[in-house]
Amino acid sequence: MVENYSAFILEFRNWESTWALEALCVIAYEIRILAGQADKELASIRKTLEKWKSAGSFLMKVFGVLVGKGSKCIGALYVTCQLFKIYFKLGTVHLCCSVIRSIETARIFDFEEFPVRDKVTYMYYTVRLEVYNENFPAADHKLSYALSYYSPLKEANIRFG
Repeated sequence: MVENYSAFILEFRNWESTWALEALCVIAYEIRILAGQADKELASIRKTLEKWKSAGSFLMKVFGVLVGKGSKCIGALYVTCQLFKIYFKLGTVHLCCSVIRSIETARIFDFEEFPVRDKVTYMYYTVRLEVYNENFPAADHKLSYALSYYSPLKEANIRFG
């Protein structure tokens, strides 16, 4: 399946338009979800969990296609959030730093232009990183930012257990 997605990404890289950006975001999401399900199956038969790692490598390629690429970069934050979810699941949070640097140094876009869902998720994970690194003032600032956009009334934001 990754071969098909890789072919799509090769084509997407050559397109000037962003008409397929939503499809690329769906691919990023599905790769992460399918990798999790595959590793859950592998764990049940006591095999090595490696699908998350493969998904992370693949999503880094997708990220590379998006970051700094004009109007396509709007999808980079969504892919970043998918990478964060994988890195935190694997316990490899140090890998987040290079992705964060790329987002913060690619100043050809304004952070406020990103969709709210992506900004809030990004800030949530960067807050976790700041707490992990014991940088509490930065964590507080980022958490305040995320909470200013968060809506507890939206059903998708409510989680149980």
